[in-house]
Amino acid sequence: LSWQDWQSDGWWSKDSGVESSGHAKWSSSPEQAYPGDDLDSLCSSALNSFCDLEQSDPSELLGALQRKMMKEVLSNKGKLLASLDPSRSREAVRKWLHLTLNFKITDPKLQNAHGRISDIFRNGPHQGERVNRLVDQLLTGECDPMDLPPLVAVEYQHYLFIICGNRRFHALKQFAEQRRHWPRGEEPCVRIIVHDFPALSGIDDPYVKHAFLFKAIDAVNTENGGQSASYFQKP
Repeated sequence: LSWQDWQSDGWWSKDSGVESSGHAKWSSSPEQAYPGDDLDSLCSSALNSFCDLEQSDPSELLGALQRKMMKEVLSNKGKLLASLDPSRSREAVRKWLHLTLNFKITDPKLQNAHGRISDIFRNGPHQGERVNRLVDQLLTGECDPMDLPPLVAVEYQHYLFIICGNRRFHALKQFAEQRRHWPRGEEPCVRIIVHDFPALSGIDDPYVKHAFLFKAIDAVNTENGGQSASYFQKP
C-alpha cells in the first residue's frame, strides 16, 4: 500500500483518536479535552531536564517515576498529538506544509530521538509490517523515500531529532548504509516537518503545543546522541 493509496483510501490507525475526515473527536468536557492549569509549570520542569542534555548522561535525564508520569500525561493527549503526525492524520501533511522541508537521507543533522524501537510499524501505510520489509522496498526501488509520510522533528542544538517516524527513519538509515553510494547530488530526500525547540513557534494552539512539548521530551531517550537506534530485545 503506497502513501498515495493510503491517502485516497482513508486508511486510519485504530488508536489515532481521529475520524476519517482528519478532524479530532473532541470531548464536550473541557476537563477531559485540555491539559490542566498546572501544565505550564509541569512543562517548565520537564524542559529543564531536557535542556541539560549536553551536560548529563542521557539515561539519567528522567528517572523511572518521572518517565511513568510523563507517559500518563501523554496517554490522554493522543487526539492532540495525532494532528501533528502524518502517519496518523492525513490532514497533518497539508496543515504543516509550511514547516515541511526536504533533507538528504544522509544528512548528518538528522538524528534518532529513540534509543530503541520496535521492528514492526504501528501506524501509517506500513502498519503491521516489519521495518526490514520497508528497507527491502527502498533498495529495490519499489518505494521512494519522498513517498513516505513526512517525519516530524524538533530542531535542537543544530540537530534534527526525529520525534514521530523513528522506524521510518531507521529504515532510511539502513537503506543508505546498504546502498552506500549515489551519484553526486542524487542522494534521495525525505520530507520532514520541523518544529523549533523549545519555542514550537509554528504551533498556535497552546494545548497542542504543550502536548507536543511533553511528547518531544519523552521521545528523546537516545543514549548515543541520536547516532543510531536498536530494536527492542525480544523475550
